[in-house]
Amino acid sequence: MLQGKCTKCGSVFYGWALNSPRNQMCGYCGAALEISDESGKKTIGYSPFEAEEYKIKGAQKTAPPETSKKE
Repeated sequence: MLQGKCTKCGSVFYGWALNSPRNQMCGYCGAALEISDESGKKTIGYSPFEAEEYKIKGAQKTAPPETSKKE
């Protein structure tokens, strides 16, 4: 059986539902769980609250287009 331990608050969760990414985060604080099985293999679960941070470059400032005045 799988065991998931919260990396922040230490809460413990048990069950095969930990195979699903939607169940790999702490129900109390939202942190990713450290999931282990009977063999002792440990993996870190998925948490949308700890996703990578993406930075998008904004548009470069450009000069406004020149307008021609009709005489």
